[in-house]
Amino acid sequence: MLCALEKNTNTLKFILSFLILSNFTFAQENISFKKLISKTNEYLKFYEGISIYGKNSYSFDEIGISKKDQKNILKNKKDYEFVVKDSIGKYDLILFLQKKIMDNLNRVVTNTEFGKNDITQLLNSSELDIIKSDDGKLYNFSIDEKTGGTYKSRVSLMHYTALNNNVQKEEGSMNTKKSKVYEVFDGDGFTGIFSIPTTEGAKYVLTQQVRGCSLCFVTSAMLVDYKDGIFQKDFAYSLLSRDWERGVKYDPKTRMISVDYKTDDLITDCNCKNSIESESDNNDQDDSENEDQSNTFKCQCVFVFNGLNFELAKECKEKIKEN
Repeated sequence: MLCALEKNTNTLKFILSFLILSNFTFAQENISFKKLISKTNEYLKFYEGISIYGKNSYSFDEIGISKKDQKNILKNKKDYEFVVKDSIGKYDLILFLQKKIMDNLNRVVTNTEFGKNDITQLLNSSELDIIKSDDGKLYNFSIDEKTGGTYKSRVSLMHYTALNNNVQKEEGSMNTKKSKVYEVFDGDGFTGIFSIPTTEGAKYVLTQQVRGCSLCFVTSAMLVDYKDGIFQKDFAYSLLSRDWERGVKYDPKTRMISVDYKTDDLITDCNCKNSIESESDNNDQDDSENEDQSNTFKCQCVFVFNGLNFELAKECKEKIKEN
């Protein structure tokens, strides 16, 4: 009985120790996640207050960044164009904050608490756009790159919840050479991500709207799937035109991609080609050079999802009569 009692006592001690350690670890993870969120929001707040059109330098006290960040910046002065004892140039500061924000976002999405929280509520800065797929598996985070000018470029980070966290950490780092997992997403972020279940697994439609100059706009839609460890592009259509209202649109209810535009100096003819097919066709020629650019056409394309990919269902070209 004594041996049995001693054995049971040791077992009880082990269980109690395990529960205490588990609770402590869980609390640490919670604190860590909360700190990551808090720090990311802090960097986003700093970033909101910086303008490319503002003054040329900012004092560390004025920005409010931590002593640790100040110390690291001063320690690595060679990596910056303008850093002195108590201040930093605006271009250096913008790049510094971009790196901090993206690195922190990458740490947030690879934290074990990420999937248990609504990240759109925790990271609520007006500086940050968060787009996630309707199945909650594919995310895009983006911020204004603040380069100045009319081209509104963005710094963008993708996250796929089914991706191994170690791969995600490497992919999200701004210091390492990235592999090709997210290569198809290079660009200025997205305005929508929509999942489509197929016999080959889930595929995703991503839409985009970017202002390229004061009167030139890019709208696009592409279909991707995750295969052999990377995202691959099955369909893509992109349009550069002078009209922000028209362009490329996707309807997730009907699973149709519609294109509607008038020709102009940027796009002189109607084109309803999947750019993936055009890229693979070495004999493909740009016929727009042979068009009479004095004419204006109304162009329409409709692509319908056939279960695996989008195929052209409607193509219209109408000459607009001049008054």
